[in-house]
Amino acid sequence: MTDLDRRRTACHEAGHAVAALLRGDVPAVVSLRRAPGHEGVHIGHGPGRLDFGGRHARTRPLALADPDLRRVVELAILGILAGDAAEDVLAPRLGRLPLEPPPDAVAAEVAALPGDGADRLADAEARPPDDYLEGHGGDELAALELAWRLVSQRAGPFLVWMQAEARAFVTDHAAAILACAEELAARTIVPGADLAAIVDRIEGEGEAHAETPPPVPA
Repeated sequence: MTDLDRRRTACHEAGHAVAALLRGDVPAVVSLRRAPGHEGVHIGHGPGRLDFGGRHARTRPLALADPDLRRVVELAILGILAGDAAEDVLAPRLGRLPLEPPPDAVAAEVAALPGDGADRLADAEARPPDDYLEGHGGDELAALELAWRLVSQRAGPFLVWMQAEARAFVTDHAAAILACAEELAARTIVPGADLAAIVDRIEGEGEAHAETPPPVPA
């Protein structure tokens, strides 16, 4: 993997990881190890395919949708799009990368993964890529599918708005994403709990130094 590929992949996977962490989903493992058809792997604990329920009418105005459902779907789409957004916005800002760790160091990281992390990583790396997804934008197509289920034929404009939201997200949380990207570049394979500790530290420092917003006028 070239330095540019490592830089972009580290930011991409870090963007996914930080978005997951900030919605309360600690990834099992995040990896930059290249496998056939995969430049990086993010293994989360999410709910899988979202249940929109039988009463959601995707042709109705979004303002009338169940607010809890809308929030869950928008956070899911944000997490999907955060990878590409982090590549575009933050990869040029990532500092000089350390040398890739040697294979024995990476193997030690795999062996130290908690629980069934090593098995899940092996399964994910062995899974063949979805050629259709890869050929039609990958993450973007996955996000578009969720948008279609939420708002039907308005999915295109809705996705454009969510892409802008993803760029705003990675800009707002740039310090945490860059720190996670640096950790991934240094170690190649990192348990989600280690990235959670980095995000907690950086986001906590941000909260401690944030100004109290003025009260909203009555």
